[in-house]
Amino acid sequence: MTLISKVDVKAELEKYNWERAKWTGGKLVAASPFRYDKNPSFFVDLREDSEYYGCWHDSGAIDEEWRSGNFVKLLSFLRQETYQETLEYLEIVYGEDYSGEINLPPLNLPSTYKTKKETLSEDILNPYNNYNSYLTERGIDVRVQKYLGVGYDPNTNAITIPWRTADGKLANVKFRKTDSKVFWYIAGGLPLRELVYSLDVIYKRKPRLAVITEGEVDAMSFMTCGYPAVALGNAKFTESKAEQLIKSPVETFYICTDIDSVGKAVRNEIINRLKTYKKIYVINLPKDCKDANEALCKRINLKTLVEQGTSVLENERLIVL
Repeated sequence: MTLISKVDVKAELEKYNWERAKWTGGKLVAASPFRYDKNPSFFVDLREDSEYYGCWHDSGAIDEEWRSGNFVKLLSFLRQETYQETLEYLEIVYGEDYSGEINLPPLNLPSTYKTKKETLSEDILNPYNNYNSYLTERGIDVRVQKYLGVGYDPNTNAITIPWRTADGKLANVKFRKTDSKVFWYIAGGLPLRELVYSLDVIYKRKPRLAVITEGEVDAMSFMTCGYPAVALGNAKFTESKAEQLIKSPVETFYICTDIDSVGKAVRNEIINRLKTYKKIYVINLPKDCKDANEALCKRINLKTLVEQGTSVLENERLIVL
């Protein structure tokens, strides 16, 4: 029995919000999570006796690489982590040591999902030393992009976002398509659970305060407005991330996570892990803004939101669930 046959695919998928979803006929039909899809054209096979169990197909895909795939590829996207991290998650939850290939029909899995635990050569970034207006159009200052080493890969039409260790070594690279929601990570990069985005900048500048966000672009949004910021990369606040932030020179953290239930949950986890060691404030986004970058795009003054941040110590019962 393979690992994938032991996975409760439906239970895993039910953890996420699906637009216009129908769970019928042994499959999930919904709007594609990979692009801006108005009509449900995406489905996942939920039949446990099917050789395609957990496989998915997106009939309206823009990119052939993301027209179909296996369950691990889909789940790694939903969990916002590397392919290897998702495999490790499934191994732990479903109780089997799994390191080989999944016993499914070939599904065009890109090599960018293979990882090994070591830092990367700076030369990897050379092909991506290009500019694309995608982030500029989302309000991110070009100087911030340049400082963080943001590039562009014309072959995949994706911006490239370098992730570094606290001492500045290249740890991973995130690729984010400019024409869809698709993203992936480079081959050989460190797992995201061990990293905090732009923590190297914090150690270089040693600011007294910094903002914690979920996504890299949200962190860039605060940087554009003059505030040091770090990002988790996803809605998971691991022990490793907590330890790195506790050891950082920052005295006061302002937390600005997404306004959905997942964002609120990670916000409270950050508070509970850090409040003993750091001063903590919560930034409250307007109700019509799902994250900091949307607020920036709507020309809402992020400096004002920071200044109006709520102290955890003053309102602990209201903030910590």
